[in-house]
Order: sequence, then C-alpha cells, then structure tokens
Amino acid sequence: MAYATAHVWHRLIGVSVEVVERLVLPPDKILADDAADSGWAAELRGLVTRAAAEGKTVRVSVEERSFTPCQAAGLLGVSRATVQRRIEDGSIRAITRGSRHHITESEIRRYRRAGRLALAEFLADDF
Repeated sequence: MAYATAHVWHRLIGVSVEVVERLVLPPDKILADDAADSGWAAELRGLVTRAAAEGKTVRVSVEERSFTPCQAAGLLGVSRATVQRRIEDGSIRAITRGSRHHITESEIRRYRRAGRLALAEFLADDF
C-alpha cells in the first residue's frame, strides 16, 4: 500500500527548497468506509489553501511504505542481522537513504513469496 503525502514547499534561495509542512495520509485512513466523514479531505484542502494564500508550492506524492531492517526483521520473523546479510548478498533489495537502508513493503512480500517457493521446491523433492 502506498501513502499519500502532501508537502508544502517554501522557496528559499534560487533552487533551494525547504519542507515547511507535511501531511501524511495512510491508506487505511483514505480507504475507510467513512472516508468522506473522516476529515482528511478537509485537512488536505486546508493545507493547500493556506499554502496558496502564502504563495507557497504544494507537492502531492504517493510513496510506498518502507521499513527499517529491524522492522523488516520483525515482519519476516528473522533477526535484524539476517536481514542485513540478505541486503548485502542481494537477496533483499533495499533503498539507501543517507547511510540507512529501507525495505519497501512490496520487496518484503516478494522475499516472503520467494522463500515459500524455495521451501515448496525443497519439500517436493521428498515426495
């Protein structure tokens, strides 16, 4: 699932920009049955209106949820060290932000699926 993120940018000098305000809307909040009544649309509209009144730029992006190696380890049922080794050997593809690794939700699903397939092949040899 992807998150919708709205950023209000304020131009400082030349091409430099600074994030002044950020609104992150998780999928469950947007897709809820009572989404029309949840207020997230009004919150977004308020952010955009305030930014426009101040002459700022609004950028809306959709981002896939990502996890740290420690969070991914919890989801996969392995240690953080195992996740780190899998990143280093290329079994798990990670995005580097600064000096930190992040693993997308779709990559965790892919790795799980690949592990199940490998286990099924291994067990099929016994039958």
